[in-house]
Amino acid sequence: MTTTTTAQNNPPTTATAETAQATFISIVADASGSMNHLHETVIKGLNDFIAEQASTDND
Repeated sequence: MTTTTTAQNNPPTTATAETAQATFISIVADASGSMNHLHETVIKGLNDFIAEQASTDND
């Protein structure tokens, strides 16, 4: 069985101001006990990433 993704069906194109669309980012964070010792580091990293994305120009 072959699965074709949307990316394969629609190759990337150059966005212009008229065609630019929002980018949605999904984040999955492991909150299991084995990751407990990294909790603060992971939260800081995620917050830094979100702040960086929020301040990035839409290009």
